[in-house]
Amino acid sequence: MSVYGYVRVSTELQDFSSQKSIIDDYVSDKSMTLDNVFTFTVSSRKSKSKRGIDEVTSKLKKGDTLLVSEISRLSRSMIETLPVIQQITSKGIELHIIKQNLRITDLENDLVSKIVCNVLGIASEMERTMISERVKAGMKAAKARGVKLGNPRIHEINKTKKNDQSEFITKVKPIIEPMIKAGMTQRKIVDSLNQADIKTSKGGIWHLITLQRVLKNI
Repeated sequence: MSVYGYVRVSTELQDFSSQKSIIDDYVSDKSMTLDNVFTFTVSSRKSKSKRGIDEVTSKLKKGDTLLVSEISRLSRSMIETLPVIQQITSKGIELHIIKQNLRITDLENDLVSKIVCNVLGIASEMERTMISERVKAGMKAAKARGVKLGNPRIHEINKTKKNDQSEFITKVKPIIEPMIKAGMTQRKIVDSLNQADIKTSKGGIWHLITLQRVLKNI
């Protein structure tokens, strides 16, 4: 029986930290052990396959638990919300939707959860629509005022971030590699880095998701 997290953001300009923090706090409060976190950077408008739903459900086994910070991370579509949750729970995976305080094991036979998830799915879709409309209205008004949209320095900023991340990887690689070779678990490596007061690239403490992002570049 393993516990996994699912974290999704829509763009590269967003990060996973707030969702991961919610999951970490929940795991701590429930005295659970988090085995891994799946992270995806993809819009909610993309297919559930591209959002990693199919990948996650294929990797989890019956009896495993999946944690998400809120229902909109799984879907912002009224039509799709129930089928996505059904796909997860029909495999025997227990789904915890933290912000909405939902714990779903068998959606097919749980009328209350069906109703609540349907309402939340409608609310998520309405929120997405309103955000989209506000953004479009703001852009239209800005254009009417002759404002040039977009950050003219975005390419320079992205290049700087990439260089900073590359330098950080170079610094921590000699520290992390021996731990991996010694057979230490990712959780143990995270604990060791924090105990040694080694900061992340953003100057914060290490989480599993932080380490996993670094390991992809080592």
